[in-house]
Amino acid sequence: MLSIRINGDLVGFFLAVEVSHTRCSMCTLCEKHEESIQHLFFECSNALHIWSWVQEIFLTSPYSNKDDLLSFIKSDGSPLVKLIKFAVITFSIWMIWHMRNYARFQDIYFNLFVSIIYFIDCIIH
Repeated sequence: MLSIRINGDLVGFFLAVEVSHTRCSMCTLCEKHEESIQHLFFECSNALHIWSWVQEIFLTSPYSNKDDLLSFIKSDGSPLVKLIKFAVITFSIWMIWHMRNYARFQDIYFNLFVSIIYFIDCIIH
């Protein structure tokens, strides 16, 4: 039997750590707001597109913080369904971080369509 244990430390490890900056750093993806963990993963328009797509797949309400993500993962469903939710959320977080780093360090920007195709390609391969 498949069994997984979900806790706040597992998914929210890096979401819970807010790095203090002495200088203001603009969000690399939207270039409109100061970059923070909260903004990058839950408020940036680019992240909202990814979460909107995930919400449409699972028919869920919007995620506004890590606690919403953990509640979604822990919500009703078999252990396999919870594992799938966990994988999709983890991959979505990775995808947002990946898009941010490509934009910041390689000056490559993804639009929503390319992001979703890349997301699906990574899952398949």
